[in-house]
Amino acid sequence: MLSRGTKIEAGKVKYPIVKEAFAKFGIDITHGDPEAKIVWFDGTIPPEFFLTLLPYQRLNKIPGMDYICFKSNTFQALNACRYKYPKVYTFYPLTFLLPFQYSDFQHEHLRECSRTHQPVTWIVKPRAGCCGNGIKLIQNTFELAEKKDSCIVQSYISPFLVNGYKFDFRFYVCISTLNPYTVFIYNEGIARFCTKKYSPPTRQTLDDKYCHLTNTAVNVTNEDAPPDMDFTRRASEVLAEIVATDPRGAGLWDRIKTAAALTAVAIYSPIVAQVLKDSLERKTHMRTQVQPQDKLKHSEEYPNLAPLNKYFHIMGIDVLINDKCEPIILELNDRPSMHVTFDYEEQLKPKLIYDALSLITTDGTPPEAGKTSPNWEQILPVAPETALGQTVSEIMDSFRHELTPKLALMNSAKKPKFPFKTSTKTKLPPLRPACQ
Repeated sequence: MLSRGTKIEAGKVKYPIVKEAFAKFGIDITHGDPEAKIVWFDGTIPPEFFLTLLPYQRLNKIPGMDYICFKSNTFQALNACRYKYPKVYTFYPLTFLLPFQYSDFQHEHLRECSRTHQPVTWIVKPRAGCCGNGIKLIQNTFELAEKKDSCIVQSYISPFLVNGYKFDFRFYVCISTLNPYTVFIYNEGIARFCTKKYSPPTRQTLDDKYCHLTNTAVNVTNEDAPPDMDFTRRASEVLAEIVATDPRGAGLWDRIKTAAALTAVAIYSPIVAQVLKDSLERKTHMRTQVQPQDKLKHSEEYPNLAPLNKYFHIMGIDVLINDKCEPIILELNDRPSMHVTFDYEEQLKPKLIYDALSLITTDGTPPEAGKTSPNWEQILPVAPETALGQTVSEIMDSFRHELTPKLALMNSAKKPKFPFKTSTKTKLPPLRPACQ
């Protein structure tokens, strides 16, 4: 964990609650101080900013994470894992990437219609949308036949209801280091409710966004919402209510943690590819832009950090609970808002950041056991003797095999002609057998 008096470069911090957490933790907030070993950046970070990091500095953003968290890229990574481990990666909707997989989507739609003899509902989302923008429900495929913009289309999940309303959770995940890959989930979050009671989608109700979309930005505009309704609540309160009213709720939090861990595993390979690509670019920048005496000074005063130890990242993970009381991963958010909108967030968000500071070290090593906040629960690494641990180890070993040539290129003196290509540019993985 960070010690009191650690310097954090906070020139790009825009949320007051973040600075509040720094001050409470005893962090020294600096602006332009090259001795700051931690750099904190709120909001969208320009790619060139990564080139300005000094060799010993850690940053709270992983390069390319915004790109990795595009819905199309997140679910491409998940689909690749589902193809190899279909019995494990069952915690997210059947997902097609359009326009590339339109024929596969059409085939699956016809198959489901023939099997159920009922209209089949799908939800369409822009590849990089937010706040519910551009989301719609459909029950036919021809609406997307001519679509050229990238998007995803997913099977519509029948939701678990609380008092008749559909909802989802926003939880927070912290990647504290990439080597070894160490990930935590915060045990508090936000439950976000629709503002109209749920009814299954029909042709007449497909456009009823207040019934089907849980996005707060959408539901805050519903003038017909019940006046006394709290459409956002503490996640812990809703989880407790589920456990108290439904026997299937027992173990739900553990199942959420498992789904979050496997999601983090799925994006590990593209994360490392992006980091190593950034490392090559930074090496070139250092050779051409930084004076030799400056590089020597940095190396003498502070040890240089390996690429996989330079970054940590707090991101949002959205989880729906289906009608079988099982968690369904909806999406990742690379820069969850730390803006305080509701009263309970005045305690939640500053404490979340304060507690996260116990997970961070200046040298990129994992935090020492017993010194982290108990509110952040570790989900990776997983105990190897468990069934989950064995699966995670197998997946991570396959990733390491794939990444070995890239690591060799990074360590070579000669820059490769073609830097690392991430999986988002490669051929899409085959669909699981049921969809072929």
